[in-house]
Amino acid sequence: MMFRIRLLSPWEHGDILVGEAVFSRSIPTSDADALCCEWEASDELFTFAGPAVWYTAEPRENPRYGVQMFERWRSAVARARPEQLLFPAQPDPHLRVPHVTHRLLNGRPRFTTYDGRRTARAVAVITNAGGAAADRWADVVLRNRFATAGGVHLYGPQWAWKDYHSIFGRISWRPQSYRGELADAYRACGLGDPSPGAITSLNTTKYEVCARYHAAICLENFVEPFYFSEKFVDAVLSDCVPIYHAHPTVRDGVLRGASWIDPADHGMSVRRTIAAALAADRIEIAARNRAWLVSPAARETEWTSVWARIAEVLRKQHGVRSPG
Repeated sequence: MMFRIRLLSPWEHGDILVGEAVFSRSIPTSDADALCCEWEASDELFTFAGPAVWYTAEPRENPRYGVQMFERWRSAVARARPEQLLFPAQPDPHLRVPHVTHRLLNGRPRFTTYDGRRTARAVAVITNAGGAAADRWADVVLRNRFATAGGVHLYGPQWAWKDYHSIFGRISWRPQSYRGELADAYRACGLGDPSPGAITSLNTTKYEVCARYHAAICLENFVEPFYFSEKFVDAVLSDCVPIYHAHPTVRDGVLRGASWIDPADHGMSVRRTIAAALAADRIEIAARNRAWLVSPAARETEWTSVWARIAEVLRKQHGVRSPG
């Protein structure tokens, strides 16, 4: 019998079928075996009669970001039972669900097919500049130091970077590294016009732009236990040399077997780190990372695997043994 999970999500609009479970917003509350809220915690989380969970991959530790950014999220965390909260850094490993990092195409990762000349620079694709200078976390400052460094080509929405404030908050400026919207870069690469809504982390648009560069800056907004987003995988799918700083739980966990250039190995120096990335053997690193991305640990962060993991948690809470 199909396990029916009512899904409340701003991102997923179609049905999600994983094994003998189906997630769907069209399943009425009265017919649902379980409930899953993605990103936003609906009031149904607290009124549903059966097992109900809230899955959000937002960072947890920063007091001005992630689930602590908005009062409604802080309130939902306080109201929810511990077993209802699914996120990458969950203290209970049985409730730990990773951030989605990529989707498969015909059962395989969507690696770039580009094999032409690459610019001997690092690229950064970042959709936000962080908050006001006084509110910035050390990890955001580190990311922005790399993204706005001379020699880097930075792409992102103009609204985020046209009035970018320095970390000292004294001036307003456009970073010298800024090269425009990602869609502009897409056209400049001879790839035509991206389709509406195509500029996302789970679409080939970003990969194909990054594939024109030797290295990619893929630093997280926040470095915290078990938090690992799509940024590193974007670089891998682009066959770039990743510039990444990993939390020990990530370095020794999901990233075991992967290869990257870590600022920590170069005194957190932007100049030395980027120089090391540009001097690295890109083809060798790309081959190693391609093999890593199909490993069991990396596969757990793939879209289908994440939803299967959520279904497994709900089945166990429902008292039904997970199939297989």
